[in-house]
Amino acid sequence: MWFLVLFLVLSLWGTGAAPPIQSRIIGGWECQKNSHPWQAAVYHHGLAVCGGVLVHPQWVLTAAHFLSPGTLQCVDLNLMPNDICSKAYSEKVTDTMLCAGRWQGGKDTCGVSSPLPQPRVRDGASWGDSGGPLICNGMLQGLTSRGSDPCAVPQQPALYTKLKAYRKWIEDTMVANP
Repeated sequence: MWFLVLFLVLSLWGTGAAPPIQSRIIGGWECQKNSHPWQAAVYHHGLAVCGGVLVHPQWVLTAAHFLSPGTLQCVDLNLMPNDICSKAYSEKVTDTMLCAGRWQGGKDTCGVSSPLPQPRVRDGASWGDSGGPLICNGMLQGLTSRGSDPCAVPQQPALYTKLKAYRKWIEDTMVANP
């Protein structure tokens, strides 16, 4: 079955954030097989390019920027108030974003500025997590958007798209394109 991919083009919607960059999971672990049945990989010309989340049997929700593949990684992060997160970024952190990570560093969705596929790093983190889900207490809350560069540093939590801010648009798009 072919999946329709619903894109969130945040950089075009004027969120005020910097252009999306590649990301990876730092301080996490390889997920247990079949433990996240909603997790999707978006493929382009036979290559997995980014993560996504299955929101309906025919719909995958992802970010609009594509990345290199890797094995599915898991990490536990803390949600933080956006005013705290604003201290970590020169770009505006808006109400359509979620901030998650550890203020003391060590666990994060982490970014690099290179658009080229990147190798795995020593800690086993992988690339291609952008667009993947941010699940809080079993509920989909966000999509991986960007992290800091360098990775997993103190006082640099990651940014996620706050899906609640786009819920009506997502639902309207799905209804209009059965």
